[in-house]
Order: sequence, then C-alpha cells, then structure tokens
Amino acid sequence: MVYVPKITEFDLNVDTAYLTGVIIGDGHISGDYRSFPPRDEIDPKIAIEGGNRVFICDEVKPLVDKTILRSCNVTERGSRGINRNPTWVLAFRSKYFHKFLTEDLGLPKGKKAEKISLRVMLEKIGDRAEVKRALIAGIFDTDGGLRGNSIGHCTASKSLRDEMIDLLAENDIAATRSEWVNKRYNKKYYDWRIKRHESIRSFLEKIPLRNKIRKERIRQRFCAAPAAKVV
Repeated sequence: MVYVPKITEFDLNVDTAYLTGVIIGDGHISGDYRSFPPRDEIDPKIAIEGGNRVFICDEVKPLVDKTILRSCNVTERGSRGINRNPTWVLAFRSKYFHKFLTEDLGLPKGKKAEKISLRVMLEKIGDRAEVKRALIAGIFDTDGGLRGNSIGHCTASKSLRDEMIDLLAENDIAATRSEWVNKRYNKKYYDWRIKRHESIRSFLEKIPLRNKIRKERIRQRFCAAPAAKVV
C-alpha cells in the first residue's frame, strides 16, 4: 500500500480557482457538525451536484483527485419529480480544503446562495488575470449557459452578480444586468447577460471553459458559419 500524504495547504492558482468556481456554482460546503467522532467539529464535506455526467466525471473528478490527492466517487441521484433527469453527485471530505474555502477564501458554509461574495478571493488573486478567468469559467461551466438569444448567469447574490460583471469588464466583455422576483417563493434574483454576438465569441475565446458540451452548444448557436445560400 502506497502512503499518500495529505495536502494541508492550498495555493490559489488556476486549478483551485476553477474548482472553487465549480463549488460556488453547483456545490455545497457543509456547515453541519459531524455525525461521527469528534462530534464537536464541523463535518468537512464538500459536494458538487449537476446533471452533466460527462462533465463531472471527465473534468471535475480528475481535478478533485489531483487537487486533494484523494480519489472520490461520482454517484447517481434519482430524478426529483416527473420528467426530470437524474443528477450526479461528487462528494469528498477534506478538512484542509474545507478550511481553505471557508477561512482563506471567505465562502459561507451551509446555504450560501444569497451570501456568496468573491471579495476576499479577489483580494487574494490580485492582478493575476488568468486566475480570475479560471474562476469565471468554473462558475459559468456549472451555473451559467444559454439565456434565449444570449448567454448569462443568474444568482440570488447581488454581490456575486456585480463582481462577475466587473470581472467580465476587465476582459473587455460587456454584460447587461437585471433583477427579478420569483413570485412563487417571493425571492429576488440577479442576473447578467452577454447579448452581442461578437461579445459572446470574445467570451468563448478568453474564458477557459472546461464544460465541453455547454461550450459547443454556445459555439453552434453563435459562432457557426451561416449556411450558404442556394442560388
């Protein structure tokens, strides 16, 4: 048996920024106490859940394995309701990566949707443009996508929406902002959208997306050459 040492410290680089973006988009950072000893400590469980099995298995899982130096499994969760597809869950425990996310980067434990902010993380990134672009990619790959005749991202956090627009502006990508209320749940949401086709093409060129299926759908919609007219 080969002993693999635990990683106890993490650098904020392209891979960890991307993985953090994935967790912001489709993940959950446990805030519950352990159900096993020592019970007075927070369970350092981190879970990522999504409907794209290929993306989770081929992109996210190898990145977690490499970053944490720990193999993790992807399990299928049954569909929730009629006409809904199953989702896929990648879960792992790492006390040190949990601490990295919550203490070093300032991400909230437990329900995070309305509390997410990138302020602490962006201060640590500084002027490293490639790390910022990796963060954008991780969030968009999991929680963004096509929005009618545009692409964009919707969140319950006004701070996150505004910070994402600022990050896009740093890459000379213009995005519009809007907000709306879900009347069923009386909950406010904030979104950004990129509407101009040349800006969408610029987004695909500059932001290192790893969700190949999502990227190809966007490329086919906005970047594919028009069919030649038959004379």
